Amino acid sequence: MSGHLAERFGTAGNALAVGESEVRTYVWTALLLTALIAVCVPVVAVVSGLPTPVLVVVAGLCYLAVVFASGHALTGLASAAIVLTLFDISTTLVEGPGIATIDVMAADVVTVPLLFVLLYEFLDDRPSVGFNGRSIATFGLVGFVAWTFVAGLVANGGSTGAGVMYAIEQLRNLIVFAVAALIVH
Repeated sequence: MSGHLAERFGTAGNALAVGESEVRTYVWTALLLTALIAVCVPVVAVVSGLPTPVLVVVAGLCYLAVVFASGHALTGLASAAIVLTLFDISTTLVEGPGIATIDVMAADVVTVPLLFVLLYEFLDDRPSVGFNGRSIATFGLVGFVAWTFVAGLVANGGSTGAGVMYAIEQLRNLIVFAVAALIVH
């Protein structure tokens, strides 16, 4: 069985397409951002009495300064995109009916611009688009997001606004999916 799996998927030696130093960069940038948000911000907030949102912005700026100064801007931003999806740092822009809201999350601030940078790099490589597992997952999620927008606009439910807000939330998930897929690529 293991011979069949090695034929089909390759060996563990080529499981990661990145070098060991790049993996270390992802790890230390992720640990740095996590420590800033989960340890430094709460401790400084309790000790100083400064508002937490201000400290989160300061922590983010410190993180950016470190990753840019170390020459690991793209890796640091990619790491931040993944780490920030784990923290519920958000600001509500619009409150809808019931529990529906439109929020701007900290991850959005990183993932949206990063999507454009990674997409540019991906298209610059002139990839061949084929019918494989990646394309099925991508087109399936794009189709679902498009369907949620159409359903939100024409549905006969309690509120069109809530449907559109749900669709916007799914669009956020599509962007995070695309960034993660492009990081792996």
